[in-house]
Amino acid sequence: MLADLHIHPSFSIDAQGELEDYIKVAIEKGLSQICFTTHLDLEPSRKAIDRFIRLNGKIVYANKENIREYVRRVKGISLKYRGKIDVRVGLEIGWSVDARKEIEDFLRDVEIDLRIGSVHIIDGIAITSSKEAVPFLRKHGIEHIAGLYYENLVEAARSGLFDVLGHIDGYKKYTRLAFPSGPYEYRDEKLIAKLLSECLKHNLIFELNTSATLKGHNEFYPSRWILELAIESGIKKISLGSDSHSPRFVGNMFDKAISLVKELGFEIFRISDEKRID
Repeated sequence: MLADLHIHPSFSIDAQGELEDYIKVAIEKGLSQICFTTHLDLEPSRKAIDRFIRLNGKIVYANKENIREYVRRVKGISLKYRGKIDVRVGLEIGWSVDARKEIEDFLRDVEIDLRIGSVHIIDGIAITSSKEAVPFLRKHGIEHIAGLYYENLVEAARSGLFDVLGHIDGYKKYTRLAFPSGPYEYRDEKLIAKLLSECLKHNLIFELNTSATLKGHNEFYPSRWILELAIESGIKKISLGSDSHSPRFVGNMFDKAISLVKELGFEIFRISDEKRID
């Protein structure tokens, strides 16, 4: 019963492929559940850059009505495929302390099945953009950036706004470009222990995100050592996400991911029928 719970259809402006394209690939790959998680980035300082989605082939400002339309379309197509695959609707929400009130406001008025909280912005810089991340990493160093990243992720966990934390060590996305000879990640068990404590306190699901391999990394988000700390701390469930921005990457490397989570002793998370938004 495989589930890919982190998928970006073309509503995300950095993605391509329509809803049905992703669904057909998911069925071909034997997935039983998927969740579309279009980007919603509400960082106030970057409204003119990031706060957009794609509707009807046009890039438009992401307001509540546009997000509701995205939700309506996913719900509509989920009915068409009911009995073949369980299609859910969610959002990947870019967390920042400054955006908290706007995030709360959106989530009050938009009904979705899954809320992924992710850190995309640090000090106004998009660490998920190679153009911005590489010079930022080189200027400040990996230890400093990782520290800021985890501080933000801890605040996201404490907010109580999310079901899943996305790409736990996502700061390393472009570290191979910034530092070709390494290191590619910063290892500090104290930082992770603090995050794990908040996840346990707020019943948050960890995500195993396979897209790190597309950026040249040998491990997923997060690396194995973090997963080992998570299972030791009492984290029991893990959500699998391809973070696919193209249909061909749905369920990407899930065979390896499933082998890893089974080896470590995690239970794979699925969205329950009780939480279905119809």
